[in-house]
Amino acid sequence: MYSPVSALRLESSVRLQAAVANLAYRIAQKMNLSDDQVETIYAAGRLHDIGELSLPATMLMKQSRLTKPEYMRVRDHCRVGYDMIRDVSCPWPIGEVVLQHHERLDGSGYPEGLKGSEISIATRVVAVADVVVAICSDRPHKKARSVEFALGELERGRTTLYDGDVVDACNDLFVQDGLGWPLGEQPQPPVFSEWVNQL
Repeated sequence: MYSPVSALRLESSVRLQAAVANLAYRIAQKMNLSDDQVETIYAAGRLHDIGELSLPATMLMKQSRLTKPEYMRVRDHCRVGYDMIRDVSCPWPIGEVVLQHHERLDGSGYPEGLKGSEISIATRVVAVADVVVAICSDRPHKKARSVEFALGELERGRTTLYDGDVVDACNDLFVQDGLGWPLGEQPQPPVFSEWVNQL
């Protein structure tokens, strides 16, 4: 049975992953990616942090800085998440995105230190959306910052940490298209809904 802290953490995780999926989906559409890529990106966004379910809720809800052992354990959530879903029958390669979503173009990410084109385009889209949602959302250890601040962070990492085309598409959504924060509700793509109902 979940403790109140565990239930709160699970609710927060589901909400944040839905926001990442929502933004990533919009970025993918803005980039005119194929329908299959857009579906992959949405599905992966909804599940990218599933590995965090293996972590104690008290660690994820901690208001002070993580210790080094705690930080290393949190970093493992990418590989743990991949292991959790790799044998699930799925129409999209979401395991790859779950494993790679903290990789960065210059090789400074984790868990495998991938660089450039070694990181899938789906992962690069989810990674940018994840950064925006993380910065713009309240967390136990920090208060939310503005979308403008998040876009500035992406611009600073443009082409070194994050894919430049993805950063540009994300920026255009907020600056040119007037996308607001928090994001409005968006219906799940039908193929994703059908897949979830079959689980």
